Amino acid sequence: NAATEGGGIFALESAVTLEGTEVRGNTARRSGGGVLLGRTSLVLQNATSIVGNTAVLAGGGLHLSDTSVVNCSSSSILSNTADTAGGLHLQSSSAHVTNCSVRQNVAAAPRCGGADAPCGGGAIVASENAVLMLVGSFVIGNRA
Repeated sequence: NAATEGGGIFALESAVTLEGTEVRGNTARRSGGGVLLGRTSLVLQNATSIVGNTAVLAGGGLHLSDTSVVNCSSSSILSNTADTAGGLHLQSSSAHVTNCSVRQNVAAAPRCGGADAPCGGGAIVASENAVLMLVGSFVIGNRA
């Protein structure tokens, strides 16, 4: 699948649960190669995988904005690519990541879009008052 934003899933003002699901091989010309959320809650659980997605700008795997919330439990965000935040981009949003694997994601061409824009972050970028909690998780083999 391909889209301007949210190549696999685009959710606005919603509640989404992915259980034992794979979001794979999607592309966004802007942000959220696999998943893009705006004012939305997302639950990833029971071996859900966000894998092999690409975004040109930010959040190859997932891009959350506008107070979105993600709860990741026993799932994976792996082998995603974007200029910034290969795996997960939190912009004014929050993530609680428990027993999850964030690995082998790539910030392919880290460059800033402006003085305040985040750069790099192979695995995760948290910006604009984002909140990130990692518990018993692995962040391994990511690069920027």
